[in-house]
Amino acid sequence: MDRETRHSLQEELSNRKVELIASIGEAEEYQRLYNKYPALRSAVKTQYLESRERSTKLLGHLRAVESVIAKIGSSA
Repeated sequence: MDRETRHSLQEELSNRKVELIASIGEAEEYQRLYNKYPALRSAVKTQYLESRERSTKLLGHLRAVESVIAKIGSSA
């Protein structure tokens, strides 16, 4: 695999990690608000669940990019 493609994949991996960490942080904050302010439960529940779903999808994206990088590395 050419150097440019490998570098681009590494950038994608790095970006996915940042997105995942941000999404997890968002879910944690919704959960904190959910627990601290019981009156907000109905207001933040949907956002909390959506951020958890987004985190799961991002983890899948991250694993896919890691898998491609590993495959390229093993075939080089």
